[in-house]
Amino acid sequence: MKKLALLFMLALFPLNVLLAKNPDPVYLFSYFVGEADGLHLAWSSDGYHWKPLAGNASLLTPQVGEDKLMRDPSICQGPDGTFHMVWTSSWHDRIIGYASSRDLVHWSEQKAIPVMMHEPDAGNCWAPELFYDAPSETYYIYWATTIPGRHSYVPVSENEKGLNHRIYCTTTKDFETFSPTEMFFNPDFSVIDAAIVRDAAANELIMFVKNENSSPAEKNIRITRTDDIRKGFPTDVSAPIHGKYWAEGPAPLFLADGSLIVYFDRYIDGKYGAVVSRDNGKSWTDVPDEDLSFPEGMRHGTAFKVSAKQFRTIQMNLAIPQRHSIRQYKDEPLSAEHIAFLQEEIKLCNEEGDLALTLVTGEPEAFKGIGHFSNALNYIVLAAKDAPDAARRVGYYGEQLVLMAQANGLNTCWVAGSYNKVDRTMSVPEGYKLYGVISIGYGKDSGKVRTSKSFDAVTEGSDFPEWFVDGVEAALLAPTAMNRQTFTFSWDGKKVKASAPGQDYEQLSLGIAEYHFDIASGRK
Repeated sequence: MKKLALLFMLALFPLNVLLAKNPDPVYLFSYFVGEADGLHLAWSSDGYHWKPLAGNASLLTPQVGEDKLMRDPSICQGPDGTFHMVWTSSWHDRIIGYASSRDLVHWSEQKAIPVMMHEPDAGNCWAPELFYDAPSETYYIYWATTIPGRHSYVPVSENEKGLNHRIYCTTTKDFETFSPTEMFFNPDFSVIDAAIVRDAAANELIMFVKNENSSPAEKNIRITRTDDIRKGFPTDVSAPIHGKYWAEGPAPLFLADGSLIVYFDRYIDGKYGAVVSRDNGKSWTDVPDEDLSFPEGMRHGTAFKVSAKQFRTIQMNLAIPQRHSIRQYKDEPLSAEHIAFLQEEIKLCNEEGDLALTLVTGEPEAFKGIGHFSNALNYIVLAAKDAPDAARRVGYYGEQLVLMAQANGLNTCWVAGSYNKVDRTMSVPEGYKLYGVISIGYGKDSGKVRTSKSFDAVTEGSDFPEWFVDGVEAALLAPTAMNRQTFTFSWDGKKVKASAPGQDYEQLSLGIAEYHFDIASGRK
């Protein structure tokens, strides 16, 4: 039995997200739960069954606005890949919130866009939405506002006295300068919750709006179309597109099969619902409740598509901060689904990293008699051709496996030295070297947070860009030899250099930290 020489341990927060081989497109939904709780994201592979990311935890806490709310988060991805988000920041603000992100996990500083500050009597800015108009290369931001006495009279109920909304908008190309606010949609009814989707087949834009009239009550969703957003939308709208219930917050999405689904909040009934059209919005069918599933407490947001690569990056970034020390596993064999998933991921890492990693399952000898380990029956053997950079590559691609395992409900532990070498499973051919193992299984607990060095202690340079800071902060969450964090990331104003002293253990640790940096920074 070898002495304890090195122990890397990761506790993995199960997201229950199994990434299929060809999951394009992956659908995402931005939404809120508690008004001041912040941004939530859900994902779906079919558009009907939605699962929360990060355990339905908030991914961004609101910081702007009178009430510091984050209601109705609307996300739109620009042609450069940047995600832009606007939201309702208060019940009575004359501003809306804005932030941007390259990966939906790391967000820019939040700022207020003063869309109605020029209107002293404006009562609110509700449910802002984003739409990118490719022909004009312009972002449209539109929202609902009430200005007393400004709009044509609409009868209202006693509890909604004074509310008579219309849709206003501003445009921008860079989210730094904005066009003067203008009226965008001015029908003969009180209107909120506008949402636009492009119908590529008909070369049209479809806008969904809520008729907010309260006397008599409408509270339903209707549509209008245009062939050019710069011309505006006709104020003659369709009949309600759903059943006889109140609905708001329409979120349209074209699915891979060409059908158009619209999600909405059935707020009186306390649940989410949807309708679907298979003829580009000419006719609609209510989707039965039993054919839908949504995260608990989900409220008004937007649905959109991302690529498989983008979704993978999101999974990895969400996995990084959930890493803690774990070495005790449940007495439960790996599922066939998880084994197939791991073997596919290992194959990819071997090909990309020129490695010889292998998965061993149901093998009790490697950790037999090793203190603090229990039920460690599965592990990944870390082997590679002996080369100066081999340890670094093993760390880099091994951590890729670790984070994907975490994102898919597994727990892992980097180990080098504190295991029994099992010849039949850990033998390597001549010219190859064994660098350690990663134990893997279903953890008994979630582990504990370890202490970390400061940003200044592991960096060299100045005037660090935001992406560099994100990368280093993620690297500081990486497991390293004896938790020493001997790596350094330097920035000379043009490029990043990562380094660490020593041989295999330190270089293995450096590779792990580099992978964290690359995922969080979006750069190599």
